[in-house]
Amino acid sequence: MGYTHYWSLLVNDPGYRTCWPQLIGDTVRIIDAVRRAGITITGPYGYGRPSLHPDSEISFNGDAEPGRSADTFVLPLPEPDDDRPMWVANFCKTNRQPYDLAVTATLLRCHLLAPYALLLSSDGSWNRQWRYGRKLPGSRRRAPSPRALLTELFGPIPNTDPLTSLDPGTWRE
Repeated sequence: MGYTHYWSLLVNDPGYRTCWPQLIGDTVRIIDAVRRAGITITGPYGYGRPSLHPDSEISFNGDAEPGRSADTFVLPLPEPDDDRPMWVANFCKTNRQPYDLAVTATLLRCHLLAPYALLLSSDGSWNRQWRYGRKLPGSRRRAPSPRALLTELFGPIPNTDPLTSLDPGTWRE
C-alpha cells in the first residue's frame, strides 16, 4: 500500500460541467506554480506534457526519470446531463512523490468549484499533510501545502475539512 487519494465524481453534475473550463485553466495555474516550486509535472506516463485541454481529461504525473512518478492523476471530461447520477470512482497513489502537491491542489480546487460533484478522501490528514508543505527531495526547501498554494493562487479557502469517508452509504444521490 502507498499514500493514496480517493474520490467519487458525479461526472454529469451541472456544477462540474459548468466549472470545467475554469478547472482546466486553474489546473494550468496550479501546475505552473508547482513547477516554480521545483517540482516536475509531466504527461500521464511520467514523460511529455500534461493533458489539460477542455475537450479531454485532465491527466498528469510526476517525472519518471528520477523515479518521481507513480499513478497517473485523471479527472474525466464532464458527461451530458442524464436522468440518473453517473458516479465515477477513482484514486491516485502518489506514494508521497513531489507531484502529490499538484494532485491534491487540483482535487481541492475541483471540490471548491463543484462541491456537490466531488466526494474526496485521502490517506493524508486535512490538518497535517494538506496543511503543511513537505521538504522537497534533495533540497532544503519546502514545497507549499495544497491549501497554501490555492490560497496564494485564488485567495482564501474555507478551513472546513472536505475529506470524507467514501463508504457508499455516505454518497449523495
